[in-house]
Amino acid sequence: MRQGVFLVLTGFETPYGSASLANISDQFSLFPNGGMNFVMAFQMVFFAYLMIEFIGVTTSETKDPRKVLPKAVKEIPLRIIFFYGGALLAIMSIIPWRELSAADSPFVTVFELVGLKWAAALINFVVLTSAASALNSTLYSTGRHLYQIAHDSPNRFLKAIKADTLSRHNVPQNAIIASAVLIGFAAFINVLPGVSDAFALITASSSGVYIAIYILIMVAHLKYRKSKDFMANGYLMPQYRLLNSLAMLFFYLCIWNTLFTRLYICREQSVQLSGLSHLVFIANGNLENKFYSHQLRLVSFLV
Repeated sequence: MRQGVFLVLTGFETPYGSASLANISDQFSLFPNGGMNFVMAFQMVFFAYLMIEFIGVTTSETKDPRKVLPKAVKEIPLRIIFFYGGALLAIMSIIPWRELSAADSPFVTVFELVGLKWAAALINFVVLTSAASALNSTLYSTGRHLYQIAHDSPNRFLKAIKADTLSRHNVPQNAIIASAVLIGFAAFINVLPGVSDAFALITASSSGVYIAIYILIMVAHLKYRKSKDFMANGYLMPQYRLLNSLAMLFFYLCIWNTLFTRLYICREQSVQLSGLSHLVFIANGNLENKFYSHQLRLVSFLV
C-alpha cells in the first residue's frame, strides 16, 4: 500500500493515465453491474471472513483473556479497513476501477506497471503462504472444537479415535489428526464426477453451513444473557437485543441469497449444494443440539 501512496503522490504515469485519487470518483456509479450482482456477491465476501470468531477460541488460552479479547475485537475491524480498504483505494487510484480486469490480479497488474515482471510469482507465493496459515488456523480451531464435542457429547466413533484425550503437552492431538485427515480427503473433490470447480463448491457449501452456525451463536447469546450463568462484569455486547436481531436478519438474507440466487463465479451445482447444506444442517437435530450447547459455553466466555 505504501508503494501505491508513493505512485499517487508522484503522479505516476500508467497506460490508463496518471495515478490520482480522482480515478476513484471518475465516472462513479453505484452498483455499475446492477444491484442484484452486488447482493449475489455476498456469499463470496462472507466466505472471506469465515472463522472470524476464531478470536474467542485463541484468547481463551492467553494469560489475561478479559484484557486481550476486547483489544482484539476493537483492533481487527480497524486493521481490515486499513489493509484491505487501503489497498483497494491505492489500486483504484493507480488504475481506474472500470479498467480493472476480473481475470487478472490487480496486485500483479500494479506491480508489473512499476517494472516488477516477477510480480505474478510473488503474489502466488503470498497466496500459498496465506492459504497455509489459514489451514493451520483451521486445524487449531477444528481440533479443539472436536475435542470439546468428544468430551461433552461422546459417541462410539469419537471414543474409537480417542478424540477426547490430550497429549502430554496438553494438546488435543488425536482430534487435530482426525481433522487433518478429513481435510486431506477434500483434495479428492477435484476428481468427483460433475464437479467442475472444487473451490466454488467448497466456498458455496461452507458459507451456507457457517451462516447457520452464526445464527445459532446469536440464539445462544440471547439465551445466555437470560441464563443464571450470565456474567454482568464481562465484555458485553451493547444493545444486544437489537444487534442480535439485526445480525440474524442479515444472516437470513444471506441464506435466502444462497438458496434462491446464482453466483456468476459459481457453477449451478455448487449453489444447489450450498442450499442443500443449509437444509441438511438444520434438519440434523442431534448435531444442532450438540453444537448449540457447545456454542452456549463459548458465548459465555466471549461476553
